Amino acid sequence: MAKISNDSPFIHPWIFKYLGPSKYTFFVTDLGAAYVLKNAYLYGFAGSFKPASFLEIGFKHQVTVGGKGATDFSFGDLVNEFFLYRKDLYSQNLADHRIGINVRAQIPQLHHAVIYGEGV
Repeated sequence: MAKISNDSPFIHPWIFKYLGPSKYTFFVTDLGAAYVLKNAYLYGFAGSFKPASFLEIGFKHQVTVGGKGATDFSFGDLVNEFFLYRKDLYSQNLADHRIGINVRAQIPQLHHAVIYGEGV
């Protein structure tokens, strides 16, 4: 597995500073011979923002592609799949996509109780 991530949250410049402290991760891995489609690849991106001291919002997108018996693909196909770009509606699916969002809110009035929700 290869993973690129910032080790601590940072503030974006310009108007994006209102997103608050942000953290990003990009990853890619070979799922190995034990996966249903042997030697398929998993790659993706995750990020989180903290626009207020009590609120954090995150998102993730992961793509599973390739493996034994799967359609051949090029590097350009991988990039297009990541950005959900298709030349036409009837082009062949090359990958399995998982897209999710999560929200975490802390409520100071309730002894800093935390409410967390996630959807994929």
